[in-house]
Amino acid sequence: AGDATAQYNLGVCLGKGRGMTKDLAEAAVWYRKSAEQSDPMAQFRLALCYATGKGLDKSSVDAVEWYLQAAKAQHGGALFNLGVCHAQGDGVVRDDSKAVDFYRKAATLGVVQAQHNLALCLLTGVGVDKDMVQAVAWYLKAANQGDAKAQFAAGVCFEIGQGTEKNVARAAELYIAASEQGNVKAIVALGLCYKSGAGVVQDEDKAFQLFEAAAHKGNHRGMYQLGCHLVRDAAQQDSAMHWFKAAAAKGNNDAAETMKRLADPEYAAKCEARRASRVEASRIASSCTFESTIADKEPNTPVQQSPIHKCVADKERRRSGGSERSISKDSFADLTTTSNMLDRSADAASTV
Repeated sequence: AGDATAQYNLGVCLGKGRGMTKDLAEAAVWYRKSAEQSDPMAQFRLALCYATGKGLDKSSVDAVEWYLQAAKAQHGGALFNLGVCHAQGDGVVRDDSKAVDFYRKAATLGVVQAQHNLALCLLTGVGVDKDMVQAVAWYLKAANQGDAKAQFAAGVCFEIGQGTEKNVARAAELYIAASEQGNVKAIVALGLCYKSGAGVVQDEDKAFQLFEAAAHKGNHRGMYQLGCHLVRDAAQQDSAMHWFKAAAAKGNNDAAETMKRLADPEYAAKCEARRASRVEASRIASSCTFESTIADKEPNTPVQQSPIHKCVADKERRRSGGSERSISKDSFADLTTTSNMLDRSADAASTV
């Protein structure tokens, strides 16, 4: 029969082209020889060959069979992928409850993708009763292993106090960690933190940079926020409209509504009247500079803005109860959209 470990290692070398010509079909042959001797790593690799059609004809049913063999030895990647198969109905009858069972077993073994998926199931009640506290606990386990999606999700939970006490500073920390890995939703969330000073020192320039980065990555909320920033400048109206249109084209209703309001001459005139009133008030205030030396804290003098800026800012303040921060609703929508957040790749744990 040969040495199972040597057979597995030969399969890996052939599959990755290490020290020899890459040959996926030959790799599958050696994986099978090792798998038939009950080597769990080889069983897992053979299952991946069937799942992906690399080196073998694709067969979801055969993939599940070999995942099950590897799972008997508590192979974390096999357990996680069985969860994915049951969640998708891939090679088996779809069963969300069984998917959760497999996710939980893999999560307990430390498989970060399983920890993330288990948290999302607990958050949304897919295959298991909702349990926000446990959802946050599993998100944090995955976040502590560096999973960017879990860091973002945990950040949202801390920001809105979902399953844990509200802690905007902790939320910002998690958004920073996720954004440093390029998670675009976290980049927008962090931008809103800097915009309003939630959990961080307020920094409009930093917020602008983050919104711009998210917009160029194709995120519609980043596009909308970038447009809101640019529309303050009378010289940037074309750029603002460009980003509003781009966001609206991706389904952002706020951007579409903003464009309608800006296109209304009567509404624009009202905005101009408000702007003129504020400019006059700030002019009067600026003439009383001697009082600033004894007042505890004078409000900042509003800068002169384009006629349409205030209508956007006023709208944001109304939506967020007085502040311009409105991430909670959108972030929670992102967080609970299972199809977007669930790790569903059948070979997501291939390196486990």
